[in-house]
Amino acid sequence: MTFGVTVGACAFGIIHGLTSATLPPEEGDRIVTVQNALQFGC
Repeated sequence: MTFGVTVGACAFGIIHGLTSATLPPEEGDRIVTVQNALQFGC
């Protein structure tokens, strides 16, 4: 059980570190807009 909790915590930490972006990014003054490219629906 201890091994499972450790692996889960490490996986969460790695995924969170890879997916969370910090703002402002480098050269953030050059960003004009941020737009989601995925559109769902008809």
